[in-house]
Formats: sequence, structure tokens, C-alpha cells
Amino acid sequence: DNSMCFEILGFDVYVDEYLKPWVLEVNHAPSFVCDTPLDTKIKRGLVHDAIKLLNLSVSKKNKFKREKAKEFEKRALKGKKRMT
Repeated sequence: DNSMCFEILGFDVYVDEYLKPWVLEVNHAPSFVCDTPLDTKIKRGLVHDAIKLLNLSVSKKNKFKREKAKEFEKRALKGKKRMT
């Protein structure tokens, strides 16, 4: 089975006057709404990097969908005579 699961976490960090980072909170479901051009740039880069790290591609997605469709068809037709 080539299934994979991952989660993107959102960290809110405060950087003090000494440039020391302080984690304020960690969000298990961060927002991907983009309110500003900077927001769009950061979040688009984050999603791009996550896909790159997971080694995903359109061809792999299509292959996965075909395999799942075949599995579904096998389960749906199991024990039933197929008419030709």
C-alpha cells in the first residue's frame, strides 16, 4: 500500500528584541485563506514545498486514481456475474 498521510501545522511565533523566537501557539488546522499578496506568496510556497517533499506529481495522482477505481470495481462486482 502506497498510502501516505501528512499534516501541515501552523506555528505562531513572536520574535523579541533579541531576535529570540517564542512559540505562542501551534494550530493543527491553519488557515490557507490569502488576504494579502505576501500571504499568497508564503502559503503557495508552503504547499509547493509540501508536495515536493512528498514526491507527488500529476502522473502519480492519476495512477493512484486508476488503481482505486479498479479496486472499487472489483469490490462492486465481487460475487456478481458480469454481463457482456
